[in-house]
Amino acid sequence: MRSINKGIIDSLPTLPAYLFIGLIFGIYGMEQGLGLMSTIFMSISMFHGAAQFVALNLIAINSGIAAILIAILFINTRYLMCSAGLALHLRNLGLGKTLLISSMVTTPTFAVAMKTFGKEGGNWLYLLGLHLITYLTWVIGTTIGGVIGMEIPLFLQEGMKFTFYALLIGILSIGYRSVENLLNIVLCGIISISIYYLTPTAINIIIAPSAAATVMILVEQWKREL
Repeated sequence: MRSINKGIIDSLPTLPAYLFIGLIFGIYGMEQGLGLMSTIFMSISMFHGAAQFVALNLIAINSGIAAILIAILFINTRYLMCSAGLALHLRNLGLGKTLLISSMVTTPTFAVAMKTFGKEGGNWLYLLGLHLITYLTWVIGTTIGGVIGMEIPLFLQEGMKFTFYALLIGILSIGYRSVENLLNIVLCGIISISIYYLTPTAINIIIAPSAAATVMILVEQWKREL
């Protein structure tokens, strides 16, 4: 219990972010007409904010199940590296424990866990406490947002569609301050918009980040060769 309690305590600084973004997702889900139970179930079954917002947008424009699954898979590939990093500190876990822990990995909990593991070593019970409380906070935030969304007037619901994008811009402005990263974001947006107008499907969400990253890598290699 000591390890679980420590995981819960270490997760406390991250909980307001989970609650707030979960709240926005709940409201946005209702605004998109997903329904209260379906919105909550999406948070219960997925627990990955960016993938959930993208999936919700794709559902709203009646994208096929294949496009939705590919987009979710692409967005969540970063968790392969996170899980691999955690695996270096966790040995001889059974399949059940491994699936439980890996299914709840998020970027904030990964950062918190790696900092602790670097000082004190790995413990799967610590991860359980860390992940469980953030997961519950996310679901609670979504539930509250869904209930609030049912009571919000239509004209305010229309304005809510801009809230998440404003939040993303705020996050990007904090985390991507170098010129190269800002150019990558702008290039990704240009490619995404261009693809959308050429073929108005959800494929732009999948192609644009890969194309932008490829261009930036090629430019970086070209600069090194000069």
